[in-house]
Amino acid sequence: MAKFLVGWELGSERGHIALLEPIVEALRGRGHEVAVAVKDLGALSGSRNGLRNGRVFQAPVWPTSGPTSGPTPGPQPPGPTSQTLGDDLAAAGLCAEEAVQLRARAWVDLIDLLGVDAVLAEAAPTLLLAARTRCPAIAFGTAYGLPPAGQALPPILDLRRPPTEASAAREAALCRAFDSADRSLGGKGLRWFSDLFAVPAWVCNLKELDPYASLRSVAAPGPLQIRHADAATPGGRQPAALGEKVFVYLKPSPVLPTLMDALAPRCRQLEVFIANAPADLHNPFPQVTLHRAPIDVPRRLHEFSAVVHFGGLNLTAEALFAGVPQLILPHHLEQSATGLAVQQLGVGHCRLNIPLEHDREAERLALIADLVKEFFADASLPDRAAEFGAALRARQKPSLQGLVSLCEEVVARGGDRQRSLN
Repeated sequence: MAKFLVGWELGSERGHIALLEPIVEALRGRGHEVAVAVKDLGALSGSRNGLRNGRVFQAPVWPTSGPTSGPTPGPQPPGPTSQTLGDDLAAAGLCAEEAVQLRARAWVDLIDLLGVDAVLAEAAPTLLLAARTRCPAIAFGTAYGLPPAGQALPPILDLRRPPTEASAAREAALCRAFDSADRSLGGKGLRWFSDLFAVPAWVCNLKELDPYASLRSVAAPGPLQIRHADAATPGGRQPAALGEKVFVYLKPSPVLPTLMDALAPRCRQLEVFIANAPADLHNPFPQVTLHRAPIDVPRRLHEFSAVVHFGGLNLTAEALFAGVPQLILPHHLEQSATGLAVQQLGVGHCRLNIPLEHDREAERLALIADLVKEFFADASLPDRAAEFGAALRARQKPSLQGLVSLCEEVVARGGDRQRSLN
């Protein structure tokens, strides 16, 4: 039996818990002891009991908010405000040398306290840093947060283009902070910030949604679990017309009312869940059902002819499996890369950088009207999405068992190395 620490440090939303849950439960099911350290203890309230059983800790907290560190108060622009992972990490405060050292030392203390054999880091760069001088580590999670090692962080939306001077400067500051912290902990330092990820990595994306796919030597293994892929498209189901029954999952922003005004006349039925919606939100449309609590969308995807959302990775992948067309309006860089990937696959439409300013309301209205018109005019989209979904379901298998095997291999190699030193 081995001891593992599974840590989550940056980011928000339930997607992080959805990544932690299956690996923690699978490792415990194999007889291993697993402690969990999470950024947001409140996020555990909706998790299965299996994640909360055992030792649970508060991960070191970053005080600033940024695209990777949590939601910023107020509406956010539906498009990228940064170009590289380094831009987002810098916005979250990870260029500050003292702050990085403090959090890395906090992780070191937890690793030493628990006496773990290996750590698994999900959106946890300072946990990876702490583990460099303590124990083997595995980085897992979405592709966006797992860049290829040994090179500069590329612009996510165009890997062929060199980083801007501003992005390069932020990455240099990141590297200085992490290099200094690594040396203070007894490490040999970092040449590139991406060298932090020169550990076994498990990319839980579909390879089609990996923004670094062309830079990797090994393709992304894919989602840990595939919840409803077989049931999502019952045998013989014919793709429905795009406006038959549409699901909308967005957040409050100036785009939302304009989008609903554009969607409603084109849809026979609309089911809508708006995250963090005000309790008194008005619904003037008779064909719209407004859900006040989250629904299990993956289980119901086969009911919908289209999904409109902001590009969250889990919903995007589930819709791809189900063969449901997608209309995506991203809120940040990772979602933008996901939305553009869906568009390039030919199974959805995406629009970046819709203006939010009050004095650009007419421009916003025109852009959204054109976007919705183009989406519903794409008559072959349902068939293309259905064909892609069928091929994906035939090809893709869950990757959870592969990650469990990697964990056990890493621990075994670490034990062999320690015995050779003795």
